[in-house]
Amino acid sequence: MRSTACPACDGTAGVSRWFDGYDEHELCAHCGISLASRQAGPDVRVLRERHERWLALWRRTA
Repeated sequence: MRSTACPACDGTAGVSRWFDGYDEHELCAHCGISLASRQAGPDVRVLRERHERWLALWRRTA
């Protein structure tokens, strides 16, 4: 069974999720240390590429 306490700060504030465009990270909500990460699925990558293309169109660089 996975412990609910953070190994760095021993806090039990929970977990927040952060997405950097390629991976999804679980961070301690108290101190921000990375507790786990996993690769994003293909659907998320497609959405990210679509978002980048949309930004490029608005910047008129595409």
